Amino acid sequence: MGTLLYTGWRRHNFRLCASISFGQNWFDSNVLLNHIKILASDSFGGRATGTLYEAKAAKYIVTEFKTIGLIPLGNGKSWFQKFDFNAGTHGKGGRLGKAQNVIGYLNNRQKYTVVIPAHYDHLGDGTDGHSLQKNAEGKIYNGADDNAPGVSGLIGLARYFAGNKLSETYNFLFIAFSGE
Repeated sequence: MGTLLYTGWRRHNFRLCASISFGQNWFDSNVLLNHIKILASDSFGGRATGTLYEAKAAKYIVTEFKTIGLIPLGNGKSWFQKFDFNAGTHGKGGRLGKAQNVIGYLNNRQKYTVVIPAHYDHLGDGTDGHSLQKNAEGKIYNGADDNAPGVSGLIGLARYFAGNKLSETYNFLFIAFSGE
């Protein structure tokens, strides 16, 4: 079984380690690292739940899911499962809004489905008060360690299972969650 391990980042130098024993070469560390760099870039503004930056990240994930050939399985057969959220601690006293999960399905015409999740949102610009850092508001929290690597792995696994040319014994449901 393959293992993907994200070892962290220092001073914007990303490191990615992997041990792979899959039968074919599905793993390209440069591709996975590129997903991390894109999602954790300042242009994604920290991907806070229910923000335009979260929506931008969701569109990025949809583009990848489409390229891979997944089937949308959100509301109304779209890619999105929309929901209301409260950004406060334990759902109390915070910013209210709407957010969306991104759902892609790989139908192998099997009886059972394996769900592979990762959350794609992060702290945004510190406005919601979830950072432990003093005076956090206005600083972009890129989320290179939470959870851009998980989303990169999610996309990598989707690519593997969609393109491995094996007769899989399960269907696969790939869900990129927002709102953790």
